[in-house]
This record gives sequence, C-alpha cells and structure tokens, in this order.
Amino acid sequence: MKKRISTLVLALMFTIVGIAGCVSPTLNSSKTKAKVYAEHGGNLISYYTENVYYSDKDQDIYIINPKLPSYGPSYTCGVVAGTNIVAWYNKQYSSLIPGHTAGQFGPPPFFQNTWGWTSTNSYINQLAQDLSDTMQETVEGVTIQDYTDGLDSYVSSKGQTFTSTSLMDNGTLDYEAVKTALESGQLLSVFVDGYTFALVSPKTGFDIIGNEEYAGLHVMAVYGYMEIEYYDGPNKIRHEKLLQVHTGFSGIHSMLRLNSWVTLHEVLITHIS
Repeated sequence: MKKRISTLVLALMFTIVGIAGCVSPTLNSSKTKAKVYAEHGGNLISYYTENVYYSDKDQDIYIINPKLPSYGPSYTCGVVAGTNIVAWYNKQYSSLIPGHTAGQFGPPPFFQNTWGWTSTNSYINQLAQDLSDTMQETVEGVTIQDYTDGLDSYVSSKGQTFTSTSLMDNGTLDYEAVKTALESGQLLSVFVDGYTFALVSPKTGFDIIGNEEYAGLHVMAVYGYMEIEYYDGPNKIRHEKLLQVHTGFSGIHSMLRLNSWVTLHEVLITHIS
C-alpha cells in the first residue's frame, strides 16, 4: 500500500558494494552470456550521490519474508542466483536439497519470529555444483536459456515443478507485474547489461541517493521492490523504481536502481511449486 510521506522517513539500510561481479567479453554466440569477473578486482565505473528535495512523496516498499539467503558460492552469477532461489524454496519443499535444514526461527523472547538461514555447508556447495552442471556453466557464464533449463532440470529431478515467465514486453519491463509477482511470493531473476546499486538515505525534506554504477552483463535474484514518487506541491518531479536483489557478490544484498545506466535483457518470474 502506498503511503504519502512529507516528513522524515525511517532509513532503509541497503548495502552498497565495492566489488565487481559478472561481466562478459565479446562472445562468438547469439546468446547473452554472463561471466564472473573477480571480487576486489572491480568493474566499477562511477560512484556519485544525489540530493532529491521534495515537499511530499509516495513510497511503496515490499520485501519478501523471509528475505533471500546470502549464499555466495564461487561460481558465475547465474549459478549464485539459482542457488539462492532454490535454497529459498527449500524452506517450503525440503526435497529440493536432500538432507539440508533450511534454517530456523530465532530463540524467544525477541527473535522467535525471525527466520535465520542455515550457513553455507556441504549441501549448499553440492547444490551449487549440481546447478553448475545442469546450467552447463562455463568460464564465460550461462545463457538465459541455460539458466532456466538448468533450474528446470534440477528442480524436476527433486520432484518439484519449475516455471519461468517473462515480465518484459517488447523490451519494456512491466513494473506493476513485477510488484504483483513479488507480493504473491514469487522470486524473480533479472538479466542486465550495466547495473546501478543504490542506497536511499531519507533526511528531513530530501533523500540522499548513493549510486555505484558497474559495467558488464550480470544475473541477480530479486525478492523485493521499492518505488518512490517525489512531489513539489501537486507536481510529480521524480519517479524512482528499484528492485531488492542478492547482488551475486559474496552474499551481499542491495537495491538495483532501474535508471538509464541499466539495460534490461530479461526479467523472469522464477517460481518453484
């Protein structure tokens, strides 16, 4: 539900990362590939902040509960995204990762309603290896088709059903469909060329938006959104659309800002039932 906000908003703490993710050289392929670069190496193009002043704003936020795990296996980003998606659904369908305990609620009295994911273990490592195999991962990464086929193959082998549905229409993202899918408890996968991670820091009468812009092809799992409409009196002066993602970098989470730097190749509902 949208809420009109004209005073200080509670800060939303989303991590901005300073390490690189998946990029790709020119490939002799008709398919889009994603490739791990090197952590701490970097393909960071720019960092900048913006002050957005307003008299009122509408802010709509939804984060799937529990949020996505933070597993960061040493594979290319398609496998990392797939690992966290399968691990998230393992909470509902224990057959997805045989022998693995998805997690548990924290102890009372303060954390009994707080879910904690099990730390990386041999089961998660095996899941990542299996997805690497079913996605036919190479050093260059995976194609979109390899990604969905690999998830389908793995999930089917565990007795569950995998479905993927595009939320793009002639190259344009249906953001309302994104919101509907997430609010119904379905995870998404986003395939981008260039990406901006953003931190929105609310102040009194203005927001500070910190941006880190990266070059290259990348795949991320999506589990939430944030939409902000800024007003100067009755006039809407700015409209921000963001996606809550597992960045694919060592288990770090952030907001993907859908700005002009980002080219969306595909956004898929990636659902397991």
